Amino acid sequence: MNGEWKPTDLSEGVTLCGEGGFSCGKGDVENVFSEFPPPTLIEPEDSTTVKQNDPDSGCEFDPVRGYGFEIFFDWTGSEEDFLFYDVVVRNKNTQMNLFNDSVFDASELLFVDCNGFITDENLEDWEWFVVGIDNDFKRTHRSETRTFQFDPCRLDDGTPCSDDIRDFSDFMEFNFSRNPGLGFCPPIDSVFSANITVNENQAYVLNMSILEEGDPETDVCLNGELILEGEFSESECIKETPLEERLLTSEEIELVKSRFDNIEVFSIPDDICNEIAFDPCLINEFEWDLFLANDFLCSSPRITSSDSSTIIRTLELLRNGI
Repeated sequence: MNGEWKPTDLSEGVTLCGEGGFSCGKGDVENVFSEFPPPTLIEPEDSTTVKQNDPDSGCEFDPVRGYGFEIFFDWTGSEEDFLFYDVVVRNKNTQMNLFNDSVFDASELLFVDCNGFITDENLEDWEWFVVGIDNDFKRTHRSETRTFQFDPCRLDDGTPCSDDIRDFSDFMEFNFSRNPGLGFCPPIDSVFSANITVNENQAYVLNMSILEEGDPETDVCLNGELILEGEFSESECIKETPLEERLLTSEEIELVKSRFDNIEVFSIPDDICNEIAFDPCLINEFEWDLFLANDFLCSSPRITSSDSSTIIRTLELLRNGI
């Protein structure tokens, strides 16, 4: 979870041990009845369903994990009676804490977990309660317990929010391109760009181009202001040459689908990017319908170099026909 909440002594749980809603904990909560009542919960109401991938959370959208979610908690209590409150939100089956924190000078809080999500197997059986800490620092006033659950986290295309394996085999349009980083070092005589589109007849239409040396007198050169490296470093002109449009065969379609059905996706840069600066001269970009990623270690979303290489080898096979 990405919410900014710190664990407290109550992270091991608070259990009821008396009548009237009073509670005891791990030895630091006494079963003491008091003249003033425990906190009363206001919202969320019991059995509320929390929306995930919520654009109203104020978070930036993550193409793999979604926006995230927010929950507003409100309760009543007397400032004269309580120094502060401990608020506990957890899954009662797994005992996983969503958060567990002390709240001072307020009887409400807004929890926002940007790009966080609850997996499908943990949507149900969440609960929350508030413990009032009195002037003697005793945890003797526990509210009722309310329950809530989460909607499944889904992206706009219906894909579950995730941070790992994606299946793009049912794509309608795929695009591939090679882009410069610091400098530009695309390989010569290889696939430079590709587009596969499923048309209205469910045929797979392939358009592709290769990069090769050209004639500065007759060709449109892509050099421009790019700093060329590698095979093209001494070239006066490089040009993009489109290949003839064609339909994929049934065998080629099955190959493409098999290569697209198990793509590992990361929504954050690799941790090593916090320690080392990388300046690649080539970044390969992949787009399945509305999902865009590349293979640069320090970008997001990104795919692995292994998946990148596999896709490019597949495109080379399509270039030559199988």
